Amino acid sequence: MNPMPFHVVLETAKFLAELPKPWFVAGGWAIDLYLNRSLRNHKDVDISVFRHDQLVIQEYFNERGWQLRKYVGNSVELEPWLTGEQLELPDRGIRAERSYQHSTTIDILLSETNGKQWLFHQDSRITHPIETISVYSALGVPILCPEIVLLFKARHLYATDPESLLHREADESDFLAIQGSITLAQRNWLVTALRLLYPAHPWQNSLEQG
Repeated sequence: MNPMPFHVVLETAKFLAELPKPWFVAGGWAIDLYLNRSLRNHKDVDISVFRHDQLVIQEYFNERGWQLRKYVGNSVELEPWLTGEQLELPDRGIRAERSYQHSTTIDILLSETNGKQWLFHQDSRITHPIETISVYSALGVPILCPEIVLLFKARHLYATDPESLLHREADESDFLAIQGSITLAQRNWLVTALRLLYPAHPWQNSLEQG
């Protein structure tokens, strides 16, 4: 596979190679890497990490000269993420930037866990075994499994806030691109999760029809 369309995410993977905690590419890049083709442009690279690892990740970025700011709850508003500050829900996102122009921006998503289970932050009834929440792409990059990526994207079809409206078209196109490439088990997991969160979500019919 030609790696050139993925140079931004490959540079991110190279930067994170020595991080001593698990991380996974999330968002639209995860869909592209899973399908082994670049579907569209991306404004940044999203990665998912475990919340209990956050201070190790903070130190890793700080030591390498990155500026870290936290998203306030589910808002797009940003505040400084102070050294040693332990983020708790509803704060679950961090923006990492370098000072020079044209550098990659990384959005860090904090994921909830309980023992060996990953938990969805909106509803702890939605779980996934930690050992299977990620796969490696053909380029060797760890990515969050597509059913979880789609669950995060599903909310934008219902939300009315400006940030979600900006995401809506891209997330719908990601779903259409990947729905035929996920396994029956992945489809069933996503349908079950959607029924709990959004009982009338339009993706359910497509997933159930195969």
